[in-house]
Amino acid sequence: MRKVAILILGLALLVGLGGTAGADPFKPIPVGTVITKENCRQYLDHMTEVLGHTCTMNEPQNTMPLGYKIVIEPTRSYPVPHTYWDATEKYSKQVKLIPEEGGAYRMVGYVAGQPFPFSQLSTSDPEAGAKMAYDAYMQFQPAMMFADQLHTILIDRYGNRSEGSSWLGNYVLSHITDPGFPMTIPNSPGSTNGVYFASYSEQQFPTQNQYLSGLEWDYTDPDKFPQNWVYLPSIRRVIELSQAARCAPFTATSNFSYDDHSRAQLPIVWFKNEYLGTKYEITYVVPPDKLNQASSSENVWDMHFGMWPTSRTGGHWEVRQWLQVASHRLPQYAKGYCEATHYIWLDKEQTITVAYDDFDQNNTYWRGQYNFNPAKPVPGGGYSFYSGMWAHLNPDVQNLSNAEILVDNDHWWFDQDVPARYTKYDRFATPAGLWQVTQ
Repeated sequence: MRKVAILILGLALLVGLGGTAGADPFKPIPVGTVITKENCRQYLDHMTEVLGHTCTMNEPQNTMPLGYKIVIEPTRSYPVPHTYWDATEKYSKQVKLIPEEGGAYRMVGYVAGQPFPFSQLSTSDPEAGAKMAYDAYMQFQPAMMFADQLHTILIDRYGNRSEGSSWLGNYVLSHITDPGFPMTIPNSPGSTNGVYFASYSEQQFPTQNQYLSGLEWDYTDPDKFPQNWVYLPSIRRVIELSQAARCAPFTATSNFSYDDHSRAQLPIVWFKNEYLGTKYEITYVVPPDKLNQASSSENVWDMHFGMWPTSRTGGHWEVRQWLQVASHRLPQYAKGYCEATHYIWLDKEQTITVAYDDFDQNNTYWRGQYNFNPAKPVPGGGYSFYSGMWAHLNPDVQNLSNAEILVDNDHWWFDQDVPARYTKYDRFATPAGLWQVTQ
């Protein structure tokens, strides 16, 4: 792809998708365009690496189905709550970058909102990549999100299928901009330990994994390693995990690591980040009035070659502006690290991560995640594409496996809509809460 050549000379040959003339990624695709497996090479520059590989591969685990059609419809607007942009206008002027050894930068002066407004970024700015990494870390997320019926599916290279069910709760504990919430949650890890974001997960099925639970703390200082704990029901103990395991699988039913799971590669000062431009990328969006249609039922998805939306899913394909960032660990921290390059894709309007791509230690394409995006309303106004946990393609193209996830929309909530039983910060946002899993 042309976008790969921008990053590093000759990488397109390693990826295996380069050399095909295509549409200009900095210009939109006309409405009504029909993209199929037969003609998709013309549009690779409008696809993430993971979507482009599924289009060009023929292995049954990771391919666009024959006869499948992506029909481009008009792009619709789904803004985040205005309070996030109000905070950006109020506080972004005081945010600065301090150069660090090796070409990285440290952020200071952040309060709330977007640290470095997208509208002020340019590929000609040598600091733009670092600014984008901090923007990714502080992207808009509802102050509280909980889903208690996540259905995960993993298909390996031999066609074996394993399934699971879990809970997921995400809690923003500081730098909050949502109406009805204080900027910092009192008497929480946000006010006592400098925690920005807490993510809780708990396995419900299969039975042998029931109650296996995990917690991650991401700190207000994005240059501090997160902390991770796990509750092991077999020994009834809570164990803190080593941060040396940033490349370890996040769960047994996923193709992504702890660093992939993070909004930016951490700690940010260990990475050199490059802003590769804002491009028009092929995106799947489900509007608010169709979310119940795109439920956890497999019947509305094509599940034969990975996971693909159908006419019954309720959404549509459109072209949206995404910002592309390439992250590389600095040489002094790169030994033993699993990725030479990691792409982050951020939706310009939503600010949220909508896809990522991983290249292995030899800079050969490895795996990625492409999200199908739900335009879910946020109480008080605005929308969120909180999509990484909603429905996605997550193929490992080297090992020919694919992980998918489905969410029951009647069991997925934001902010004030979250049931009271899931709003307890001491239970779901602290290591002490993990001791209560089996109580």
